[in-house]
Amino acid sequence: MNYTDWKQVRLVDLALINAKSISGKYPYEEIEYIDTSSVTGNEFSPLQRLKLIDAPSRAKRIVQHGDTILSTVRPIQRHFGFIRNPKPNTIASTGFAVITPKNINPEFLFYYLSQESITNYLNGIAETFTTTFPAFRPEVLSDLELVIPSDEKVQRRIADILSALDDKIELNRQTNATLEAIAQAIFKEWFINFNFPGATGEMIESELGMIPKGWKVARLGEILDVKGGTTPSTKVEEYWNGEYSFATPKDLSSLQSPFLLKTERRITACAFR
Repeated sequence: MNYTDWKQVRLVDLALINAKSISGKYPYEEIEYIDTSSVTGNEFSPLQRLKLIDAPSRAKRIVQHGDTILSTVRPIQRHFGFIRNPKPNTIASTGFAVITPKNINPEFLFYYLSQESITNYLNGIAETFTTTFPAFRPEVLSDLELVIPSDEKVQRRIADILSALDDKIELNRQTNATLEAIAQAIFKEWFINFNFPGATGEMIESELGMIPKGWKVARLGEILDVKGGTTPSTKVEEYWNGEYSFATPKDLSSLQSPFLLKTERRITACAFR
């Protein structure tokens, strides 16, 4: 495929933006509501089921299969997603720009608009507006210029490849979640229920309650060295990219389980000296 087979075109020529909103003739009394916090990086949390009369005033955007939704508030937080087979009463917040494709492969458009470069571009625009939160007007998207394959079959092939990679990533995520659940179950069984391999069932009194015979209660400092320190200098290359995990508050703030299994940075033994 030659790059000359691609074309430059404005988004307004490829898609509709916020084409449908709830009106007085809306037929449903209950809605499935997508708030901006409901989706991050195309991962949707369970949607809220609300009576229309009780729904927030921002619950207005009608979505359909193939739409891309992009949060216009704080784009850097990546609250965007691809709408796939929604229920007919699914409604999105007006905090989203709802982009409905007309002359482009829907999934290709989603992957294009979810690129980091597009996110950074929209966030840069949002930062220039004097509003309470960094936000851009949906009209900004109309003039957004895209460079895309002229042939929609090529668009579909690209989208299929990216979708397959996403499916693989999701499968790996589910596998990791299953392994983590197993690890937590084993931890509870061994160290809370004391039903570990070789357990005799004999229990003795301790200041913390009943514990297995042969176990003891001790202060942490009695069984290991507890040391404090500072972050190794980032200017010394030999301290970094080593074999030891280096935990920071950032690693802990994003922790999704009781176990810290991976850290953003690693250090060498030289950093301990």
